[in-house]
Amino acid sequence: MDRSYLSDERVIAASRDFVCARLLTYESAAEAKVLLGVFRGRDGLENSTFAILDPSGREQLVRSGRSPSWAFDDAAAMAAAMQRIAQRYPGREDAEPIGLPRCADVRRGLGVAAADQLQLAIVTGDGAARARLEARLAELAWSDDLIGRLVYARADADTDWSAIAGGADRPAAGLVIVRPGEFGVDGQVVAIVEDGELDARELLAAVKAWAPGPVDTARLRARGARAGIEWQTAIPVSDRRGPDRDVDRGRRRR
Repeated sequence: MDRSYLSDERVIAASRDFVCARLLTYESAAEAKVLLGVFRGRDGLENSTFAILDPSGREQLVRSGRSPSWAFDDAAAMAAAMQRIAQRYPGREDAEPIGLPRCADVRRGLGVAAADQLQLAIVTGDGAARARLEARLAELAWSDDLIGRLVYARADADTDWSAIAGGADRPAAGLVIVRPGEFGVDGQVVAIVEDGELDARELLAAVKAWAPGPVDTARLRARGARAGIEWQTAIPVSDRRGPDRDVDRGRRRR
């Protein structure tokens, strides 16, 4: 969504004073309903939606639309507006920690990681061990060295480990760092961290070991079509302008 805006260093710096939420569109009926309350396009729910809301989540503070370009002329204007908004809502020093920014599940985490060209950190385990691991991981995830450099998800009974090469060696409780395949339907384990051994060095090493280049999305979609890959959404796609709106059925699905 408008990399010229969201990848701008000024916008990234300004975003540290905001709670940035990446809602699901066609992957969650509940979150789709929230997005429709923010912006409804000519087809209904759009493939992408952008908004800046007040702390209550009810008042729209800028013009909402498909992307930041609907509200701002350029990234500099966006950053300046965000700084003004942050001054109006300075936040509280006693606010609760925001926690680990997890994707809904591993399947969708792989898709997000591939789209953002990041690696996926999967938490395994349950109960007290998982809670302890996620609390520690949350501290690292929001640190200056690691913020925005990994995608996170929690493994559950529905996780398809057969799609992840090396996933069979996952720990009973720990962290599995996965490099996603180019289409976001599979991946490769690049590091495993046992419970109690997690520190910033493990994550930084995994981050620095991978430096993917730019992606031509049109060619990527064409390769995916030739490979017979189709992402099966949770709810129907309504955006007629979205990529691959009309695709042949009978292809491999995830």
